[in-house]
Amino acid sequence: MAKQASSVKKAEYNERITPLKAKINSYLEKIKKTEIEIKTKTFDDRREQFKKLLELIRDLTALGYIEINVSIMSLETINIKNENYLNDVRKHVSEVLQYIEMIGGKIIDTPLNENEEIFQDLNQIIDDSSRLRLIQSIGLLIDRLEWMYGDNSKWKWSFVDIEGRFVTAAKNIVDFTSIIKNLDPSIPGYADRMDLYNLLRLLINEASDRFRDKYEMTGKGIDDMKSALNFLSLLKRIHLVMGEEDEAAECKKKYDIWKKKLEEDTKEKENKNGQ
Repeated sequence: MAKQASSVKKAEYNERITPLKAKINSYLEKIKKTEIEIKTKTFDDRREQFKKLLELIRDLTALGYIEINVSIMSLETINIKNENYLNDVRKHVSEVLQYIEMIGGKIIDTPLNENEEIFQDLNQIIDDSSRLRLIQSIGLLIDRLEWMYGDNSKWKWSFVDIEGRFVTAAKNIVDFTSIIKNLDPSIPGYADRMDLYNLLRLLINEASDRFRDKYEMTGKGIDDMKSALNFLSLLKRIHLVMGEEDEAAECKKKYDIWKKKLEEDTKEKENKNGQ
């Protein structure tokens, strides 16, 4: 009887995911064509290249959500976590970040006005409202993927690095100069602009805290604490350019404490190795 019930559940699962598998295949075909176009075509106008990259980023993100749903259906219907689909999502998230980095770069500590030349073109094809939705969508996909893998997954701490890469990429496609120039609530798009700014502050602070936790929980790797400090330094710079001096002072205080902790831990490790 149990075997029959299991067969019924598997049949139900296969029926539920059939339309989703069709959507997955459709997206994969479309994504492959766009990737070939980006790799082989010479773009005379950088805006056209950015449009194709954004199209690819959105399609890969949408594909990731479908694949997450297939894994959720597997868990709900036959009580099996389908990690093959989760692994595909992880791969697609990496590709999403790669294509965002092709637009804005992947360096965390660049000046906030570093990409002004890029924004001359990028701002003509994506506004703050669309940027906000895009960053929210990618961030939520990463959160869902991490949740589906679970706390005991071998990928647990790798998600700290994924989040750090995501936050850096997101920061590099946001035009802070434009945000600062348009802080007047009467200027159209103010609400989305401030939501975008507040989201970035939240993401940067969270990335810093998570790298700090990873440092303490995984053997005190120096690179993890340096990443935590880099994100904290970035947050301080953002507060300063926005005129938020109290918040910047809090970041500096926190930064100094963490830096001192790193120096003390490094010295202690050197002393142990020298014995």
